[in-house]
Amino acid sequence: DSQAAIGRAGGVGAVVDAMVRFDSDAEVQEAALAALSNLGADLISNQCDINERGGIRSIVGAMNRFSENIAVQENGCVALTNLSASKDGAVKAAITQAGGADAIVISMVMHPGDVELQRKALRALRNLCANDDDTKVLVANVGGIDAVIGAMQVHRDDAPV
Repeated sequence: DSQAAIGRAGGVGAVVDAMVRFDSDAEVQEAALAALSNLGADLISNQCDINERGGIRSIVGAMNRFSENIAVQENGCVALTNLSASKDGAVKAAITQAGGADAIVISMVMHPGDVELQRKALRALRNLCANDDDTKVLVANVGGIDAVIGAMQVHRDDAPV
C-alpha cells in the first residue's frame, strides 16, 4: 500500500521538515496538512512516526499561525481527526498536550458560517474525546461545548452537524 511505502521511505519526516522550514507559507502548510492527514489515516506506524517527529506540534502550530485560513483549518482538523483515532494512546495524548483541542475550538469559533469546517472540527472533537473523560473536560474548559452548540444552532438544517 502506498501510504505505508511513503512512510517507510521517510515521507512523514520530509513533510514535517517542510512544515518547519516553511512555517510562514500558508500554501506549504495547507499541502503538508493534507499529506499528514492522508499518511495518518488508519495506519498506526505512520501515526506514531508523525507524533515522534513533531508532526502533531507542527499541525497545531500551523492551525494557530493561520487561524484565518479556512483551508489550513480544514486540513488541520482532518489531520487531527485521523491521528486522534489512533490505537496508540501516546498519539492522542500528544494532540491534547500540543493544544489540539484549543486549535479545533478556535477554528470553530473563528469560522462559524463555514459548514464544511464545522463538520471537520466536530469529527476531530468526537475522535479526540472518545473514551477519554480527561479530554472531554479539557474540551469543555476551552469552550468546546459552546462551540459545538453554536455550530448546531448556525447549521441546524445540516444533518451532519
